[in-house]
Amino acid sequence: MNNNLKRYIEITRQSKLTDFEINFYDEIGIKTINDFKKSEQYQAISDMSKELHGSRLRLDIDEYSLKELEEMTNDFASQIIERNDRRANKSTEDFVNNKLLAESLGVTIEDLERWEVAY
Repeated sequence: MNNNLKRYIEITRQSKLTDFEINFYDEIGIKTINDFKKSEQYQAISDMSKELHGSRLRLDIDEYSLKELEEMTNDFASQIIERNDRRANKSTEDFVNNKLLAESLGVTIEDLERWEVAY
């Protein structure tokens, strides 16, 4: 591993690399700062695709530029934000519906949940 790459990773990670980590990066083919950046983007894509779809997207990162991987990362991040916004809106809507239902029945929201009829 060249010194520029080692320094870049240590600055990015905010810690010194161990010999094990240096060997690991060498074994997986991280030879340049660009390789490292692409690997980091791929990890983010993999994690976000797992969160969104339940399985990890498999890519050959050598077939993509760093810019393309960054665009994919941004797309997945946008999808997660949209999903979280929809969930938040749904939760608010469900709360209002539960409150109205509870009031119409003269019970509490906790009663609805206990009876398993809440939204």
